[in-house]
Amino acid sequence: MKIVHAFCQVVSKLLNKPRVYDENEITKRCYRLFHFVAEKTKLMSEYTEGYYKDGQNTPYELAQEYQIEEILDKVKCGKETQLLEVGCGNGGLLRAAKKRGARAVGITVCKEQVEHLRKEGLEVYLCDVRELEKQFNSELFDAIVCNGSIEHYVKNKDALEGKDDLIYKSIFKKFSSVLKPGGLAMTTTIHMKERKLNNYIASNLGDHKYLSHNWRLAVLIQFYGGWYPSEGQLERCSEPNFKKIYEYDATKDYLYTSLDWKRRFLRGMLNPINLYHMFCGVVDSLTKDPYFAYIALVYFKSGTWTWQFEGENPPVKHLWKVWEKVST
Repeated sequence: MKIVHAFCQVVSKLLNKPRVYDENEITKRCYRLFHFVAEKTKLMSEYTEGYYKDGQNTPYELAQEYQIEEILDKVKCGKETQLLEVGCGNGGLLRAAKKRGARAVGITVCKEQVEHLRKEGLEVYLCDVRELEKQFNSELFDAIVCNGSIEHYVKNKDALEGKDDLIYKSIFKKFSSVLKPGGLAMTTTIHMKERKLNNYIASNLGDHKYLSHNWRLAVLIQFYGGWYPSEGQLERCSEPNFKKIYEYDATKDYLYTSLDWKRRFLRGMLNPINLYHMFCGVVDSLTKDPYFAYIALVYFKSGTWTWQFEGENPPVKHLWKVWEKVST
């Protein structure tokens, strides 16, 4: 990896592409890469966990279907439901909601996702969650789903400056403003068990011991851009607009999904066409942002994503929560 890092630094200087520290831009680059891989190789149907209700041997595609249907059931999505998905990814949940007869609307910060999903006839907008009230009328939706997107609302810099509570409060207030009275919101979110503040986004990986907790957090933050809430933080910040009415610990589900992703990618790389597309994705990232390409390679090689959910006492919890809008 040191050789790869040195190579990326040389490319960065030759192309005059300095390292990007803007976490919003990092998030966009990350999901552009995911969209490219998903569209070209078909190895990832969605970017979030499945629901392994039949145990670890549940087939990956079925687990993804189970998760989507469980979420739609939890927010009572049916015929004529007005549903908004914040961070709609590849559109799996929007398609399923539409099949139920709902009006399914999605927003994303990834331009490529918008273009792709609109070609399918899905109603998707290029919109940041912070612009929610400008994009939509008040009390328009019956339900909101954030399937793994909350991790990107707060940035590492925000947490260091003590702004994370204010941002989460603001997001819940925006959800409340576009939800009808008594409307439901569902979040699926990774939570930190132990809050470890550090300037991970600006650090070099060499600043941390290899494969240590801090090293892995730096890799995650520099690849995704974002910050995980602590346990209990969303409950605190949802008040007085919402009350939590349901919770499920999906940490094991995310572990099983991550292991399935790893197996699918390893098998997929035996296909020369998939290998070619992956190579093209790396080259594209390398020419646009050499440091991000380096972090992406480190991220995949080190197994840092799966690390979060492994062991008897993993460092994070992945929690599904349903919130009901409260009249204030």
